[in-house]
Amino acid sequence: MFVRATPSSQASPRWLSKTTRRVLVSVSTHSVLFFVSALFLIPLLYILSTSFKAPGEHLTSSDFLPRTWEFAKYMEVWNKANVALTGKNSLIITIVTTGIGLVLASLAAYGFSRLEIPGRNFFFLLILTGLMLPSATLIVPLFRMNLWLGALNSYAAVVGPYVALGLPFSILLMKYYFDTLPREIEDSALVDGANRLTIYLAITLPLTRPILGTMAIFIAMGTWNEFLLAMLFLTDPAMRTLPLTIIQYTSQYFFAWEHIFALLVMMTLPVILLFLVLQKQFIAGLTSGAVKG
Repeated sequence: MFVRATPSSQASPRWLSKTTRRVLVSVSTHSVLFFVSALFLIPLLYILSTSFKAPGEHLTSSDFLPRTWEFAKYMEVWNKANVALTGKNSLIITIVTTGIGLVLASLAAYGFSRLEIPGRNFFFLLILTGLMLPSATLIVPLFRMNLWLGALNSYAAVVGPYVALGLPFSILLMKYYFDTLPREIEDSALVDGANRLTIYLAITLPLTRPILGTMAIFIAMGTWNEFLLAMLFLTDPAMRTLPLTIIQYTSQYFFAWEHIFALLVMMTLPVILLFLVLQKQFIAGLTSGAVKG
């Protein structure tokens, strides 16, 4: 005599419940993220800790934290490295480059996204070829141009190249971001008689704060940390930037690693503060269309 099996008796019990699997996936993901974050944070924490140690302590002690915290070292480095002057130069160059870059990139990206320009795709691809040009290949033409214009040892000597070299990447991301924005409001404004500039300033630009924040971080970080062009075009000591100061200070105080690390902390701190201020716009810009094509 055979007994018909019911559906409940045929179903085999699962080894793990859905809740357990979700917890395991979450724990595994956070563990990987913690490990990757530690790879980036441990060197930064080591630099910060060493910058407060006494001279030579990092050679005689294996402790991660300093035995005595020397805060006066920062004031000493500030004065010897002339951080006030070089930091001012870096700040001015970074602010001007970021501002000009955002204005030009947003206008160009809006034009490529919204305007029916003859040869639009060709010019867009032509601009993107700038992504394939290493900055080192442009050193000689840029130097001759600055020499001809008499712009060496001035802010313009580096601001112009920084803006030009950063435009292709900025236009690329901002153009694809503009493509994700709805056109209905702009079309209604055109019907009501508004021109393109008014639409751009009053309607489109307020919607692009996420991508503007994202590009501001990219442009500012690249400008703040740039070394090669600044070394070639800013030879006057009064025009040096912070990266150039680090090289000069390292050559003078080669074995004073605590002092050098203190200078590195002072150079890194503004970039970290900028990211903390714009982190919401940065994340929103990357997740809401900046990387969509």
